Amino acid sequence: KAGLAASFLSQYKDSDISFRTNAYIMMVKGYLDSRSFQKALDSAERVDTELPNSPDERKAAIYSFGMAAAQNLNQADSAVRLGEKVLAIVPDDANTLITLATTALAVASPPAPRP
Repeated sequence: KAGLAASFLSQYKDSDISFRTNAYIMMVKGYLDSRSFQKALDSAERVDTELPNSPDERKAAIYSFGMAAAQNLNQADSAVRLGEKVLAIVPDDANTLITLATTALAVASPPAPRP
């Protein structure tokens, strides 16, 4: 899925923004589903550059996928940064609020080292 979406994006750079946005969402979600977390994170972090005119609600979905990828990579700073972008668009997004809370708890109280 991710490869097909990436191919579409490279071949049809001048296509309608809704088509490109949907393909971008499919690409990031495809990377996330295939556990290519770094690719998902990198793509989510580039969405503002790659699709500056994309609707904010669609960008929020991409940021959310990137946040999940960052969490899987144990990159708390990236998870928080993307989560804050989601909340700037959708302030009451329950999934993001829960993810940020659990990320903050994990950072505040990391597991004790094993003896």
